[in-house]
Amino acid sequence: MTAEALTAVIADIGDRLDGGVVSDPGRVEQGVVLPLLEALGWPVFDPTTVVRNHRVGDRTVSCALLGRHPDPAVLVEIESPGAAVPPAGNGSRHAFERVRVVTNGAQWVLSFADANRSDPAEPFCSVDLLHSSAAEAASRFLRYLSRDAIVTGDALEAAATDQRVAQQGRRSVEALPEAWNQLVAQPGERLLNLLASQVERLCGVRPTRDATAGFLKTLAGGTRIAPAVRRLEPGPAEPPALHGNASFTLFDRTLEFGTNADLLVGVFIALAERDSTFMNRFDAAQSGRKRVSRNLNDLRPGVLHEALPGGWRIDPHISPKRPVIERACKIAGIEYGRDLVVEFAQAHRTGPPDRSRPGEKVTQIGLIVRAIRSLRSARDPFVPLGDIYKQVGRDARVTGMAEVWEMGTLRNSIRGNINNNVVGGPRGDGLFHRDTSRKGRYALSEKGERVG
Repeated sequence: MTAEALTAVIADIGDRLDGGVVSDPGRVEQGVVLPLLEALGWPVFDPTTVVRNHRVGDRTVSCALLGRHPDPAVLVEIESPGAAVPPAGNGSRHAFERVRVVTNGAQWVLSFADANRSDPAEPFCSVDLLHSSAAEAASRFLRYLSRDAIVTGDALEAAATDQRVAQQGRRSVEALPEAWNQLVAQPGERLLNLLASQVERLCGVRPTRDATAGFLKTLAGGTRIAPAVRRLEPGPAEPPALHGNASFTLFDRTLEFGTNADLLVGVFIALAERDSTFMNRFDAAQSGRKRVSRNLNDLRPGVLHEALPGGWRIDPHISPKRPVIERACKIAGIEYGRDLVVEFAQAHRTGPPDRSRPGEKVTQIGLIVRAIRSLRSARDPFVPLGDIYKQVGRDARVTGMAEVWEMGTLRNSIRGNINNNVVGGPRGDGLFHRDTSRKGRYALSEKGERVG
């Protein structure tokens, strides 16, 4: 199948996912996995090539794909829709390699797996069918999962190369803090002159060499490096940073920050400095994917983690941040909103401005209405649900509501708000019309047009 034809298949699968048709593992297999594998050249109804419910040791995987050898070349495991795809472990490549695929329909995580192990190695590819473009997803599936690439061995070779490059990139990013500390501890003349010249441009006075060197030495070891997200694998772009007016007041001490990511790190630094046992107690209370850890392997891969006192690290791009800060306050024994008062930044970004009026309360219904207005055309007032999801998600980040709402369940919430407010729906507000001839498309009713 050509890349264009596969792109069309993936776009159709995305519509099914957006429409909520795929609601359990069985439907994921029938409506997502098998159509995609067939489009990639796998004869899904040939049991000598695609083995359903395949046993691997003491566990069963949804299906196994056989390449040139009788041993499976690819293992596919299906999770429930909406469930988090399990994070990869820290295994390494072994002699008898195969590709392990874990998917919940929307998210696909590919890693190496050994014939004698059930734990996966670090992923070499992640694809999100609801956020990636269909063309991008098609390119990556063809590279790693097409039958031709698996049979010839090109898929494993490409995956090994891509994983090695990603690991090298991660090592370089993780070494940045130590490199910075060494650089500022013993600054060279070039760095001293560069910093002094910048100070002179700002205020008209050039600091002395000793003053400049002394300042740089204060940064060694004790001060964080400002966060800079580095995607080491292709994937959905990071949301735009929120800049300008983030701050918190802890008792009588107020600190201001340029971004909400900086604010989160600042809160943890302040609480750790206040109580030397705080970080250990917060760590003990964590479950699932960790937010803070001394071991980088416990944290989300592919981003630059921030340093905290005592050798701890934090993922500063957690979203939403408020529940994490509230939990940190509870563990620290202080009251959020009284002892610690947080003001999250609002967004300033290039591109279309935030259309919220000053003082206007941002609601999910309001953002849904706004999304339909911005996405509809003069010829077709109905907008696909998937496009509404994406636009509301973007607007939630622009307005700062991503720090307040639970973004992991935003799609379910949007769908519920639309279904409850369609004409004839249970709430009787009648804000939206449902397209009766095309599934998963909505327009504004006359009443909906008056919202906002």
